[in-house]
Amino acid sequence: MVQAGMSVLAQLDQSVVRPALDRLAADLESGRWHERHRDLLGLEEDDAGYRLLVADL
Repeated sequence: MVQAGMSVLAQLDQSVVRPALDRLAADLESGRWHERHRDLLGLEEDDAGYRLLVADL
């Protein structure tokens, strides 16, 4: 599961995560997400804030 690798989602209690995912699923099914975030749909890239740091020690 992707959530297990995402620190914030992995730390949250499922009683918080599950209802949020249910709301997201409903918004996607109804088209509400697309209406609210129409500006994101045309982007060719997005900076979600994640960074991978690699170091040779």
